[in-house]
Amino acid sequence: MRPTALWKPVATAAFAAIAVASIGATLTDLGPWYQSLREPSWKPPDAAFGVIWTAIFSLAAISGVLAWRADRSVRGRQRILGLFAVNGFFNLLWSLVFFKLQRPDYALVEGAFRVHDASPALVGFMVHLNTLGKAEIVTLYGAS
Repeated sequence: MRPTALWKPVATAAFAAIAVASIGATLTDLGPWYQSLREPSWKPPDAAFGVIWTAIFSLAAISGVLAWRADRSVRGRQRILGLFAVNGFFNLLWSLVFFKLQRPDYALVEGAFRVHDASPALVGFMVHLNTLGKAEIVTLYGAS
């Protein structure tokens, strides 16, 4: 296999993960409105979220590459890209709704949709591809 064929999916997944994380970070506003929210005692400290999301996006990128390599069909690869794109979109939508529109109620509905429909579709498709990718994607979307 050509070296570019090995690294192109890695570079693409890394770029996509960094792009979604960067856009999400620009949508995140920890200003006065956020600081005024009542938070549950079990919420991690704000400083932990950078580490947590870095791990989540790293696992997503690795899972995407493993899935890409496991499914060599055009249709399967299109589905992989589509499912990751939909989940990335909903990740950004949540940040927009919660932080910019300051609507935690709508964000809760969006999160419920993602947990009920979008993420399980991705997990369900990934399950048949490979064990490591499955473990990573289940960990990733089990945490979101």
